[in-house]
Amino acid sequence: MNPLKGLVYIYSETYGKKSIEGTFERRATYKEGGGQIVSYDTYTLHYNGLNRTFIFMEYKGIAAQSVEHHTYQLAEDLKEQYKTDYPNVEDIYTSQVIGSMYQ
Repeated sequence: MNPLKGLVYIYSETYGKKSIEGTFERRATYKEGGGQIVSYDTYTLHYNGLNRTFIFMEYKGIAAQSVEHHTYQLAEDLKEQYKTDYPNVEDIYTSQVIGSMYQ
């Protein structure tokens, strides 16, 4: 089961702190470019008055080189946050590697 909407709990890295409760929405996105169609899921988290969108994608770092396991990440596009200070920026992302999944 892969729900399109639901509850999300965000936990602090500090032990004993209460979690933040919010909601999420999942959307499938399809883009065409360079003669290929690329598809990926995005997750938008809504909490504390914020709306943050993450792209769920495979992580291709050196530590992720395994045949049986694939490592995934949540990447967030930060271009809008930085374009005032850096008007010529083309792309800027941050990512959170979330672990390996057996394929």
